[in-house]
Amino acid sequence: MNMRYACSGSLRIEPHPSAVGICQICENEVKAYCGEINKWHWRHNKLPDCDSFHEPMTEWHKSWQNQFPEDWREVVLVRNNEKHFADILTFHNLVIEFQHSSISSKKILERELFYNCMIWVVDAIGFKKNLKIKDLFQDHLDELKKKYNKTVLYNEISNVIDIEISLLKSELLYLENQLFRYPKALNRKRKVLATDEKILQGLDEYLTNEAFVTWTKNGRILYRYSENLDMNEVEIRNQIIDLQQAIGSNTNQINQINVELKDKGKELKEKLVLHKNEIQEKIRYQKQSLQEIYVGVKSIFLKGLSDLIEKEKSEIQKIELDLPKINKEIISKNLAIEQININKLNRISDFLAEKSLGFKKEMQIIKEKYGNVFSYEWKRERRSWKSASKPIFLDLGDEYLYEIKSVNLLKRISKTHFVIHYSNE
Repeated sequence: MNMRYACSGSLRIEPHPSAVGICQICENEVKAYCGEINKWHWRHNKLPDCDSFHEPMTEWHKSWQNQFPEDWREVVLVRNNEKHFADILTFHNLVIEFQHSSISSKKILERELFYNCMIWVVDAIGFKKNLKIKDLFQDHLDELKKKYNKTVLYNEISNVIDIEISLLKSELLYLENQLFRYPKALNRKRKVLATDEKILQGLDEYLTNEAFVTWTKNGRILYRYSENLDMNEVEIRNQIIDLQQAIGSNTNQINQINVELKDKGKELKEKLVLHKNEIQEKIRYQKQSLQEIYVGVKSIFLKGLSDLIEKEKSEIQKIELDLPKINKEIISKNLAIEQININKLNRISDFLAEKSLGFKKEMQIIKEKYGNVFSYEWKRERRSWKSASKPIFLDLGDEYLYEIKSVNLLKRISKTHFVIHYSNE
């Protein structure tokens, strides 16, 4: 059993050539071995090891022990008449056990039961190549940097501004088209209004010389008035044609009777005159019916045309009022586009500054959550360590220790902070 310290009187001493000391546990004599190859150490002289827990002293052990006060190193603990060395026993009775070689689950359990308040520091340099460690903070930071990539953000705000300008230009084009169309529409509506007002003023002439004539010729005059005149045009047309045809037929009969009256005798003339009178009565009734249709159509036109004229006047007035508004909107849209272009660089700068603050805030959040946290995979894992119930810190040979927090998470701490923390623990 290799030991770093032996007793010499009331002092604890390290080995030096030809030195002899007393073992701190069994109180038997130990001899200093100070060769050129092996590390200097104390060893029992022809006696078995008295501490079943003790491991051979290595330079790695010694280097770690040197980080703590000398009186904390290789301290003998006595519990239930059992004695064992503690690699480090802190001021607050915390044992730090430095484990260089492989160890069985049984021995891990024995030591944890004996020391109770303890932590493990394991020399993992030998199996470091079997550990695949990934920095979770760096992974999240890389994703955050992609999210806040300056080029991407610049393009994002530039696209937003370009879309705003594009929408304004679309609205501007629509307004300019309106401004181009409205004068033509205004002239067209004014002409239509003048025509309708003229028709309304000379409605009798229009109905007699145009409407009724058009109905009997091609059957349709309401191509523009259909929404304003509430009447069945086909039915009225058929009635007019039927009455006009009946009047024409009856008139022909009267003309024929007038011809026959010249050559007939008195008695026969009297019969023809009676028949003629009957036909004339029919014609009078038919003309009266035609007049009633005329009066009905006239009343419909009076109402419908009056409403249409008011509607047209309202539309003309709206266009006349809208034209200056459109001009004003065009000026406003052009000014808005100009202002956006003027403010574009400032907006981009403010946006990037805002995103920079967002990046810092999110980075702080992930730093608090994932700072010094690593995921890991352990090939050919030393399964005996799964049985450990006390904290385990892996020493990979750099300036950090990695505490095993779960089956796939490590928490990193600098060796300096580790020593400071557990020196005060």
